[in-house]
Amino acid sequence: MSSPCWPLGSVCGECFLLASLRRTTLCILLLTGLCLCLHKYHFVNNSKTFQEAQVFCKTYFTDLATVDNMVDMQQLVAAFDSGYEGSAWIGLYDIDWAWDWSLLDLRYYKPGEYLYRVWSAGEPNQPRTQTLCVGILGGYWFDFFCTETFTFVCYINPNDPTLEATSTANYIYINQTMVWADAQTYCKQHYKELASVRNATENMLIMEVVPNDLMVWIGLYKISWIWWSDSSVSRFTYWISGRPLATSGNCVSSVKNATVSGQWMENPCTNNLNMMCYSSNSSEALSRHE
Repeated sequence: MSSPCWPLGSVCGECFLLASLRRTTLCILLLTGLCLCLHKYHFVNNSKTFQEAQVFCKTYFTDLATVDNMVDMQQLVAAFDSGYEGSAWIGLYDIDWAWDWSLLDLRYYKPGEYLYRVWSAGEPNQPRTQTLCVGILGGYWFDFFCTETFTFVCYINPNDPTLEATSTANYIYINQTMVWADAQTYCKQHYKELASVRNATENMLIMEVVPNDLMVWIGLYKISWIWWSDSSVSRFTYWISGRPLATSGNCVSSVKNATVSGQWMENPCTNNLNMMCYSSNSSEALSRHE
């Protein structure tokens, strides 16, 4: 499965996205006052892997189903065959390595540096139910919900932000506990940004400015479950209670049975499931009402 690049102003490895537009459900307000939605969901009772399902949907329709809101969800649930119980792929997926740095200066990262990581054993391991942020303890990295409070390290390089940090003078430890977003705001207002870590030297330098045995925020974070197979980006979710888990799969299905009505569950992308496709019938709709 080909992955889209990151949102505007971010980096996906060495891939830079110049523009990214969120797909929204388009409607035409007719003279009759009716709103005609320009896409339709199609349930396909044919088990395939996520990637195979996407190919099928792109061949015969537009793509795997994209869902922006509860109106979409109601239409999607209505598209299931009457009496059907089971799961069907939709277009939502996650990317394990899709972590971003808060410092977005594209000149700042040489090839390979954006993906430098020093995860502690078993990390990252937090449930992907909200944005995750990263702290360092003893040179090793841990993921947390961004609402946790820690002290933090800011990056300082007033002369040239593209230069590699060479001494502890490039960093300052802030002995105030804050949630990640407030720590980022503080660093931007008083210095430059929360610390990015591009290599082993910088990882070591940051540890030298931090008192022993303290967890500190750095600038790495992850927004999970916003990528759709049609290259759109949406924050809408409709999970089954308790989902998604940390490592239980990166592709999403809509589930319909006696107790669940369309809510979502993450699955390994190699599972074979039925699928929910969508099509855009804007041209047909327009021609009927000209």
